[in-house]
Amino acid sequence: MTGDSPFRVFWQSPLNFVSQDCLEGSTLLVCTPMTLDQMRQRLQAAYPDANPSNEIEVNDLTGTSDHWQVAITSAAFKGLSRIEQHQHVMKAFDTELKTGEVHALTIKTKIKN
Repeated sequence: MTGDSPFRVFWQSPLNFVSQDCLEGSTLLVCTPMTLDQMRQRLQAAYPDANPSNEIEVNDLTGTSDHWQVAITSAAFKGLSRIEQHQHVMKAFDTELKTGEVHALTIKTKIKN
């Protein structure tokens, strides 16, 4: 592909099949940052027992779509340390954390009774 040709990138994540809109410049691959809805959908897929209306919260901390705060209440966290709970959430955004599309992720977890 040559300069500014739109295409779609696909990869297999640990939780589901993911795609993002990207542009390929001369030497730089630029992907569209995740939206609030995409962040929420990823968490809903990872934690299906969490009620999306009150047990999954997503906030864009800076308005730049790369500094996020998430809060999840799920039974999936039962028996896990706080560090393990946060690592579990980070796996849902593994690729984006590695590429920098998600630069900062503040996590709050709660065990669902």
